[in-house]
This record gives sequence, C-alpha cells and structure tokens, in this order.
Amino acid sequence: MIALLLSFLIGALPFAVWLSRLAGVDPRRDGSGNPGATNVHRLAGPLWGGAVLLLDAGKGALAVALFSEQTVWVGLAVVCGHLFSPLLRFRGGKGVATSAGVALYAAPIAASIGLAGFVLVYLVGRRVAAASLLAWALFVGWLIWRGPELWLPPAVAIGLALLWSHRHNLRRMRDGTEPPTPL
Repeated sequence: MIALLLSFLIGALPFAVWLSRLAGVDPRRDGSGNPGATNVHRLAGPLWGGAVLLLDAGKGALAVALFSEQTVWVGLAVVCGHLFSPLLRFRGGKGVATSAGVALYAAPIAASIGLAGFVLVYLVGRRVAAASLLAWALFVGWLIWRGPELWLPPAVAIGLALLWSHRHNLRRMRDGTEPPTPL
C-alpha cells in the first residue's frame, strides 16, 4: 500500500506546470489547457516540451524501478498520480509520457514496439493522441503475445486510463476536428 501511495505522489509532480512557469506560459490556461509535454511543446517550444517529456517519463520509470518488486500495480498508481495530481486540484496531464516511462522500465522490448508505432503514426498523421493510443495498444499486444504476463493487467488498466484521458481527442478525431501537432 505504501508503494502505491508513494508512486501516486511521484506521478503527481507537475513538471509541465513548473517548467512552463520558467518559460513564461501556463499550459493549464493556454493552448489545449492540458499540463503535458505536447501542450508545453506547442506553447514554449521543443526544448521545454522535450524536458517535460523526459521528466514525466522519468517519474514513471522511477516509480517502477523503486517499487515494482512489491507490486506491478505501481505503474498504474504513478499514471493515476499524473492524471489526478492533487497539486493541480486533481486535474493533471493525459499520462502518455508517464506511461511510456513505466513501459520502458517494465518491458523495454514491448515499449520499443510501441514507440515505433508512435513514430510511424505521428509521421503519417501528425496526431499525437492517435499515435499515443496506438503505441499503448501495441505495447499491450506485445505483452499478450510475448509477455511478461505479470505486467498485462496493469497495462490494460493504464490503457483504459489513457483512453479516458483522451476522450475529447477521440471525439475530435471522430468529428475530423482534431488539430495536427507540429514537430
């Protein structure tokens, strides 16, 4: 239980908000309103967005590195901390970078397959949301096909959380109004 709580708190660290302040923007007010790497990239540029991406992925990997021997559910806990950060009145980012950090540490081969899918879909369609969701689907697919099986239940739960956090993007994709994301 302590491992889950500490993982949630690690996930709750709002690097997008903190770094954006240094860049003079607020991702909760500007752009898409989402405190995540993609919005920071749009608002403050690729260096700031890249820094947020690395820090958010790092907190996912850190939680798994510290606590996964106790329970594999720390991956879901750290992602939920990011999605529902108490430091942001329980309104966090979409969880993609944090999930990527969990995946890279937990199952690097599966994460690499997901990353390849992300890059391909992004290069073709320039839609980060679509690329992110496909990447996670490929990650889960690899876990189903090759393992490690112990990561499958939390990976499916994280996938459901990602679908929920992208519900507005999915609606816009369906309606054809989802904007592309520049490099």
